[in-house]
Amino acid sequence: MLISIIIFSNKLAFCRDQTTIKPLQNRITAELHFAQELLKVHPQHASSWQKLIDEAVSIIDRHTADQNNFLKDVLRAERILEPIGKVAKTYTIHCVGHAHIDMNWTWSWPETVAVTNDTFTTVLKLMDEFKDFHFSQSQAAVYSLIREHNPILFEQIKKRVAQGRWEINAAQWVEGDKNMASGESIARHLLYSREFMKENFNLDPEDMPLCWEPDTFGHAYTIPTILSKGGVKRYYAGRCGYGVEADKQYGNIPRVFWWEGSDGSRLLFFYAFDMYNGLINTATADLFLSFVRKTGLKDWMHVYGVGDHGGGPTRQDILRCIEMNSWPIYPNFKMTTANRYFDIIEKKENQFPVVKGELNFEFTGCYTSQSEIKKFTRYADSGLKSAETAATLANIVADCDWPFDRFKNAWINTLFGHFHDILPGSGVRWTREYQSGLFQKTAAITGIISTNSLRQVARTIDTSFAQAADPLAPLSPMQTVIGAGAGIGSEFGHISSAAHWAGTVQPIIIFNPTMIARSELAKVRIWDQASNIDDFRNLDFVVETPDNQTLPAQKLGSGESWGHLYTDLVFPVRVGSMGYSSYSIKQTSGDKSKKSQPAQVGNYEIANEFLKVSVVPCSGTIKSLIIVETGYELAIPSDPLAAIEYIVEKPGQMSAWTIHEPLKRLSPLKLISIRKNLQGQYLRSIDAVLQINDSVINVTYSLGDSQPWLNIDISTFWLERGSDQIGTPKLRIQFPLAVKNAKGTYEIPFGSIERNMNNGQEVPAINWADVTGLLNDSNDIAGCLLLNDCKNGHSVDNSTLRLTLLRSSYSPDPLPEAGEHTMHLALLPHSGTLSPAAMTKFGMVFNQALQVINTDVHKGKFPPQSGDLVSVSAENIVVADLKRSEDGSSLIMRFFEAAGKDTLVEITPDPVYFGSILQARQ
Repeated sequence: MLISIIIFSNKLAFCRDQTTIKPLQNRITAELHFAQELLKVHPQHASSWQKLIDEAVSIIDRHTADQNNFLKDVLRAERILEPIGKVAKTYTIHCVGHAHIDMNWTWSWPETVAVTNDTFTTVLKLMDEFKDFHFSQSQAAVYSLIREHNPILFEQIKKRVAQGRWEINAAQWVEGDKNMASGESIARHLLYSREFMKENFNLDPEDMPLCWEPDTFGHAYTIPTILSKGGVKRYYAGRCGYGVEADKQYGNIPRVFWWEGSDGSRLLFFYAFDMYNGLINTATADLFLSFVRKTGLKDWMHVYGVGDHGGGPTRQDILRCIEMNSWPIYPNFKMTTANRYFDIIEKKENQFPVVKGELNFEFTGCYTSQSEIKKFTRYADSGLKSAETAATLANIVADCDWPFDRFKNAWINTLFGHFHDILPGSGVRWTREYQSGLFQKTAAITGIISTNSLRQVARTIDTSFAQAADPLAPLSPMQTVIGAGAGIGSEFGHISSAAHWAGTVQPIIIFNPTMIARSELAKVRIWDQASNIDDFRNLDFVVETPDNQTLPAQKLGSGESWGHLYTDLVFPVRVGSMGYSSYSIKQTSGDKSKKSQPAQVGNYEIANEFLKVSVVPCSGTIKSLIIVETGYELAIPSDPLAAIEYIVEKPGQMSAWTIHEPLKRLSPLKLISIRKNLQGQYLRSIDAVLQINDSVINVTYSLGDSQPWLNIDISTFWLERGSDQIGTPKLRIQFPLAVKNAKGTYEIPFGSIERNMNNGQEVPAINWADVTGLLNDSNDIAGCLLLNDCKNGHSVDNSTLRLTLLRSSYSPDPLPEAGEHTMHLALLPHSGTLSPAAMTKFGMVFNQALQVINTDVHKGKFPPQSGDLVSVSAENIVVADLKRSEDGSSLIMRFFEAAGKDTLVEITPDPVYFGSILQARQ
């Protein structure tokens, strides 16, 4: 049979009138092929159908070059095939027109705007021409930019939306990453997209139940839970992990299934194995039959339209759709919308399998490429959460207005950067620079909101305990401190340390932006309030508490900035959940005869009440890490912890997306110097300087009282670049642990996951990753939690946990990493296991620093120290955020259960500050 069709095609190749015969040739060839393939789906008709197909083929094989005769032959063959045609017409390909518009992928923002404008103009013209043509478009961001840049076009789109011909599938602001974005950020995609669509198109969440993610590089296990809470019921995606990469038939992932989260929430998932940017042609029917064989369904959704640079459906596609729909021995081709298709298959919900777990991993290089974008994303997320807590407190206790529009703008700037070619780092220099600008806007908003909100709250807190003998005595011009330090240290949206107070003592208030009670070291900057500025560096300081206790403050160092001197101090504090504590910093005369001594070589050890750490002086790595309480040793002396490894991957295509095999490795790196640095009462540290080629890497280990982790601060001026000749240089830090049977646990959006992957595969996590196992010399359980403030790419190899710090990919951006980088890690050893909630809370604390406000002496209606302003009764409950509702009528608290068990929880806001609760609802 197959040979007969090939002979038939060869005969036609010699016809004199190809221009008129070829369309008929294509038609009957496609029909015969579809009939033959449909027979495989209906084997019960094999005998009768095969005879019909053979007879039709024999007629076509005997055709002449005359067009009229050939048309008669085709019609005769189709009449013979009519029984098969009746069955063929019970199958339907639902053609959904779409334009895949990448946000700033390999072009600039102005080009993204132009692409969107031109695409939507084309779509509207096609709608005028073809009355049955429908169009579906995702991403609230593209509608927002059209509203801003072409309001006339926006109004035309609104009319088509109202007619039902233009479908909006924009449950998210952009088609964003679903592994490295926080759960709160994903929730904000839902919030601001839904709000935009209601305001501009009068669409409710029920009108947009579909989340559209065809090109997103993997999907976390918690996504069904998060999205279903926002009214999403359906999910369309095309990249679902190793099954896709390893098997040309797209692995064992079903084509349609229920994707179930850990709490039982489900999304009806359509796996777009043909991805997107499809054409409408005879090959479409082959893809359809592959889907039919996999699912047993007679309806399939085919997404067509030009992308990634926009464009959308073409006239040629639409004309083909209309033409092929008329072929009698072929499936129906119907132009429609995505949700109308889901309405059809949803009726057969009971026949779909259930898939649990994450749908990963794809393009694992994207967990590390373009590190600055990932840092901006994390800092923006943490800054927004802290600012919302500050604004909430100011709104409640100081009657300050809630800055709705400013928060919305800051969040939308951040959400834009989640796009699947921005946050993953697979864009060009334009991509990075534009997102850097958006982050700077966000950081300015969050920094000022936090600073001004907490300054207003500080006015309501009684700091009169810090009253000095004569705090308002006039100062000489050289002693004026009003405005000292203005704006210094606020580059990432941190709170300003400016001192607007001229007293001899400096009252400060320390705020806790998390719903987690904290005991830790606070870092405070004090500006030049000495009677003689020249003597400022010689001053010592003590800390006085509201209950008349005095404790020394450890000096970290001094500096000068724009005409003012400052000193950084550190001392232990206790601050309640969302609470505050007040202190007074008092100057004392330093001992001028007491000179600092250079660090002694040897005995590179630091310790606190939790840990004892010993550093190898010849390499700057850690040879001993002991948990004080149990005496457990987590380090292996012959294979030290925290060794930084330099790797060059082999050259290969798509270096931003793909991790290639290593070409060379080097570890440990060359040690330039090592010294003991801080050796004070509260904080002790060791500094090491390493070098690879032209890049210098500074590593600081520090242990602080009250903190159960070892801080590892890394900074570098990175000058390594990748290329097709060099390969891809990267830097990673490794922690070989003295445990066996190790398992890895990783933070994912609003949750965590254990992965049975301990052969070095790169996997994503957010704030933390943990490795736990049995100690090598016993059956006791122990492990280490690795915290970070801006990294995502982790791996476990046997019992070694690794974190990729930098990766100099070179395509599509040839030079993404050159320059200065800082990153903060913390290693938290633990006896036994840590609960997911405990690990998540440590990650939140590490990423949301205590906030310090320099204030003045004044009376206030609230006491100088608070307890827990928000109490949570269950340890397995994690509070992610607290904010005003968008209509301003209530407070929104978002929290999640981290252990995977039903929990009755009581959350109690302090009535002294919050007043009485009138109503609470889920």
